[in-house]
Amino acid sequence: MRNPASLLGLNSDMTTAPMELTMTKLFTVRADSRCAVRFALRYFADGLVGQGTVWDLSRHGWRASGSDLVSVGLEMAVYLQLPTEHEWLAVDQAIVRWVDGRSFGLEIQRIDDSRRARLEEFLATVMEPEEGTASPHILSHRP
Repeated sequence: MRNPASLLGLNSDMTTAPMELTMTKLFTVRADSRCAVRFALRYFADGLVGQGTVWDLSRHGWRASGSDLVSVGLEMAVYLQLPTEHEWLAVDQAIVRWVDGRSFGLEIQRIDDSRRARLEEFLATVMEPEEGTASPHILSHRP
């Protein structure tokens, strides 16, 4: 039978046993600040049709949660329902950069110039221009 102290990471005299922990997590510094938002998105890739909510947004990507699980590296077409517009904004190609359960980060890979201008116009309305920081209010998505 194993010594119960060893199960807790302790030596037999109940002192802390030396433990070697290795934790590796890579972080990427964002090029732009993100602003808090809340609106609908739809995403399509390789037979996957999902819908969800965008929680924060920048010029280059966003954090969202969705109905269908995705994996890092998955490329998809995405449609955003910006609260200030009636038409969905199409992003031709975005790539999943990270996943945490049903939450994931997307980076824009390809978007038409006129749609990028619409996205940037929307961002200008929710960012404080003098400091470039996120507006404290949350935008709700339209049904």
